[in-house]
Formats: sequence, C-alpha cells, structure tokens
Amino acid sequence: MILTLHLGVSYQCNMRCEHCFVHKNTDRLDVKTMLQTIRNLSEKGLFVVYYTFGEPTLAPLWLPLVRQVRKLGLVQILMSNGYTIDDAMAEAIQEAGVSRVMISIDHILPEEHDKNRGVPGAHRRALAAIETLKKHCVPVGIATTITPRNVDVISHIYHLAESCGVSSVSFLRERKQGRIEKEGFDPYYAFFDRYILQKQPSISVQFHDPTLLGRIDAVFHEGRIDRDTYEKWSEMNRCHCQSTLAIAPNGDVMRCNLSQHILGNICDPHFNPSIFEEGGKHEYFICRSIISG
Repeated sequence: MILTLHLGVSYQCNMRCEHCFVHKNTDRLDVKTMLQTIRNLSEKGLFVVYYTFGEPTLAPLWLPLVRQVRKLGLVQILMSNGYTIDDAMAEAIQEAGVSRVMISIDHILPEEHDKNRGVPGAHRRALAAIETLKKHCVPVGIATTITPRNVDVISHIYHLAESCGVSSVSFLRERKQGRIEKEGFDPYYAFFDRYILQKQPSISVQFHDPTLLGRIDAVFHEGRIDRDTYEKWSEMNRCHCQSTLAIAPNGDVMRCNLSQHILGNICDPHFNPSIFEEGGKHEYFICRSIISG
C-alpha cells in the first residue's frame, strides 16, 4: 500500500544547490495525468503528497493541481526554497489547501546558505517566507539537508527554528550515489542523542537516516527510552520503500525520491499501474542506502 507520494511537478528551479541529487530532464507531466495517478493511489490508501524535485511554486500547473487534490482530503506538503513566497503566493497556498510548507535552510550564516544555494539573498528570502506564511496562517517548518558543510551548526539550526516559531524541523542526511557517510558527523549524532531523550521538546524534529537505528536500539536496551518512543524513532528512520512512491517531472516512477532505480514511466502508454502495489514482491524495489565508515 502506498501511503506517501513524492511528486515532482517540474524540474524548474531558481537555485543550484551543492547537495542537490536531482538529475534534470524534460517536464512531461500535466495536471490530468498527475491528478488521475493521485486519485488512483488515494483509493488504495494514499495519505500524504509531498511536492518536491524542482521548485514547485515556479510551475504554473502546481496550484491548480493542489486545488484539485484538496478535494480528495489528502495531506499536501510543499517543499520550497521560499524565494518566490510573497504575500500573494502565501495567500494562494493557504486558499489552495496546502497542509504545510517546509522551507529549506542550509545554514545559520546567510553567506553560507547563499553560497550553497548559488543565489545571493536566498537566506534572507527563506526567513522572510517563513514569516509571510505564518502571517497567512499556513503551518510552516524548516527542512535541512545535513552535509559536512553544516553539521557543526545543527544545534544552531534547531535554535533558529525555535526563534522563528515554526512547528517542525526535518533533518535529512545527504546521500551521494546512495551512500551515507558516517565519519565526521559527530555533532549530528550528539544532537540526535540529546534530542531523543527529551520528554517534551519545544519543536518536533524528524530525522530520515538509517544510520540512527543502531543508536536507537542502544538507548532502548539501556532503558533510557520506553518502547513507544523506541518504536516511534525506529519507524521514522527505517526505509519506507514498500509504502512510498516517487514520480519525477518526466514521469519516471521510483520507490523513493532518493533512489535512481526507475520502475517505469507513467507517461508511457504501456505503463502498468500494478507496479504501484508490488513494493513487497521484488527485492530490487527496495532502496538500500550504503553506509560507509
């Protein structure tokens, strides 16, 4: 059963991030194709749609799609760099029915964020987007890809999120050709170890990192967290390829937006939609991150 869909409406992007893993291609999806796919998946359990890949707000077809998906009652989450989000866009996002917007913040230092994004003023515009979305009553969070360039400031990013008054933070480990590096990430692991033991953290933090599973097991067996907490963190960080689907703007279908293993293309007239339901039947569908170190 597919519960989560990562949907790329367009490869268009106004930034050139150093950590970007998207291989640009030609946009092929239209509203009709995307909506029909989402409708079919929703009838079989789909719960949440993430709009990602390029910068969705640059695509004219994105808001019309969101308005239609809203009628299906699904959770819709926009992943954005925030650069285009002014009052008019924030109002449109709120009216269209977006459930949450995650704004990318790469660093607490504006110059470091802008360098990584390749756009002067990107950090300032991202923070401004957060305030604008809050003003229009749109739930907003911060999304950060953890790399060697920002691992030392992960605690500061968390405190920045607190000061911005956002409700959640998402930390995603950088993948390089499917590989997660372990060496050199001590500040990241130290932050996780502290956070997982908090009883009532001020902000909800999501981690997406299978290298954390061993640490979760350790603190549970030491009796430092209860079983409910253990199951929550284990579920969050294990691979969800059997309940996740990613569709690129050119129509390519993958089990995970971090995977390059293409299962088919929904724009192909011979595409077999039963592939959506076969996550547990074929081992090659499973996205396995290679952990070094």
